[in-house]
Amino acid sequence: MIKLSLIMKGEVVIALLDKSKHYCQLHKFKKSIKCLEKAIKLAPELAILWYNKGVVFGMEADELVREQMQMQLSGETKEQHHHYAQRKYEEALECFDKAIKIDPNDARANFAKSLVLKDLGRLEESIKCMDDALKIEPDNVMFLDFKGNTLVEIGKLTEAFNC
Repeated sequence: MIKLSLIMKGEVVIALLDKSKHYCQLHKFKKSIKCLEKAIKLAPELAILWYNKGVVFGMEADELVREQMQMQLSGETKEQHHHYAQRKYEEALECFDKAIKIDPNDARANFAKSLVLKDLGRLEESIKCMDDALKIEPDNVMFLDFKGNTLVEIGKLTEAFNC
């Protein structure tokens, strides 16, 4: 009976994760987050759920930033978009931190956290986080490229050249 319950719980978590991904593809971020929150209630120990929740928050923030840029180009301004995007990036960081705490060897979560830190303008922290990802996957070309580009942005050209 317990084994069947665990199997059913696992199937529900997978279904919620799939549903969340579907909503995310449709840019229905709030519905996507709700699915992930339900899945996390069932299995808070799964790093993949926290990682995906962080990704959704990051995508929502990116979309808000794009909307704000479009409004500025058309002469409109809505400062609340900027603050809301910042808050979503911060929520993404919290989720990535939880995923990393659960699975410290998750290079994707470290990479995603590094991307969000860069989006927040926290370049030094972004590089440190990317170093953590590179400890796990030292030959990952995408990670090396991202680190190199970030180092160029802060003027560390020699270090960037060595990436």
